[in-house]
Amino acid sequence: MKKLFIMIVIILLVNIKGYSAFEARESGARPAALGGAYVAGADDIYAPEYNPAGLGGVRDFSAVINYYPLLTSLESEDSISFMNFSVAYPIRSLHYVFGFSFDTFGFDLYKETTFRFTHSLVLGRVLRFGYNIKYMKLKISDYGNAGTFGIDVGAIGRVSRNLKIGAIGYNINAPKLGDSGVIELSQAGSIGVFYHPTRGLDISAELYKVVDLPLQIRAGSEFRFSKYVYLRGGVQSNPTKFSIGLGINWSMFHFDYAFVTHNELGNEHIFSFVFELTPKRVDIYGAKVRPRKSAQPEIIYTGPKININTASLDELTEIPRVGPKAAQRIIDYRKKHGPFKSIEDIKKVKGFGPKTFAKIKYMITVGGEEKGKEGAEVKQGIDVNDLQMKDMVGAGIKPITALRILQYIKKQGGISSFEELKKVEGVDDKVIEKLKKITGEK
Repeated sequence: MKKLFIMIVIILLVNIKGYSAFEARESGARPAALGGAYVAGADDIYAPEYNPAGLGGVRDFSAVINYYPLLTSLESEDSISFMNFSVAYPIRSLHYVFGFSFDTFGFDLYKETTFRFTHSLVLGRVLRFGYNIKYMKLKISDYGNAGTFGIDVGAIGRVSRNLKIGAIGYNINAPKLGDSGVIELSQAGSIGVFYHPTRGLDISAELYKVVDLPLQIRAGSEFRFSKYVYLRGGVQSNPTKFSIGLGINWSMFHFDYAFVTHNELGNEHIFSFVFELTPKRVDIYGAKVRPRKSAQPEIIYTGPKININTASLDELTEIPRVGPKAAQRIIDYRKKHGPFKSIEDIKKVKGFGPKTFAKIKYMITVGGEEKGKEGAEVKQGIDVNDLQMKDMVGAGIKPITALRILQYIKKQGGISSFEELKKVEGVDDKVIEKLKKITGEK
């Protein structure tokens, strides 16, 4: 009888304070510190809870554990808490990212458990689509348990170099709990924007609506204080919440913390621990920054190459480190001197010195033909730094030698001539000739 009384009181408290069964809650300290405004900015392991499309920003194996105590019940040994564990793994060749997450909410007498499968598909440079298939189980002590399936669908699109929009629909299949469907789970939707006005600063805002409940307005910002430290703040309406947070990134490990105020439930402390196999941050341009020993980060481009002879101003600004003014100088040069004959010619444009060229040369092209230094037509093939195992093995190069070549190129951060590869064990003049045939170099 005592347990039943405690259970009823806690369920009433939870419902009165604005929570219902399996309603979306703060999952992850980073999104929580941003006021929950994450539907457009989601680009990491936190994405499944806010927008499954954002999981497409994960570039290597990632995992996170989130935890926060929500409320202490009438007995000291019982407390309401939320715990989440998520993993994600990308299959780059298919432009897919798959994720699995598990979370629990409640305490001994009342427990919500969710198992979630997430799939995100990267559609070119401007669009990501994703969905969750989740199994939700509710267990109430002395009353048994019930479960049902729900589906969430989301998308993120890039409007410009610095702006993204995102949207999601939760429980679009209108799931119900119980044998006769006596408990209808909440359906909700959200739409928002993510703006990157300058280096080190992100701003996000969104509208979140649960059916039959007031509209929520969410907003937040993140500031990169230093190489390792991020500062965050956010606000949310209905109910009114204010949040601040801190992120510390060190190599493959990230620690995020959020402090969230609540007029009725009190203050919340949310902790998240993230592991990423590849220590990096993905930006909204289709590039990722990977730390290395030198002071300057290496830019590794994952999208299609941009033709500097035909690209518009907006398309040219999609190249990392190329702003509107630099893009206009490229266009002015084309008008005055004609098309670029090789990608090296871009160094003739003001602002594109050797250092800038070295960082963008794998992202640009001049089209199907390039003129050599002496004016001869040279067919453009595969860049030596873009070689793949199947290309080399198909050309008759031993698999072990091909693997050593790939490892060497990756270790060096790219090479500028085939002669460098002679340092690799098993590479001789015959192998070099086969590589030149693959790349189209004479």
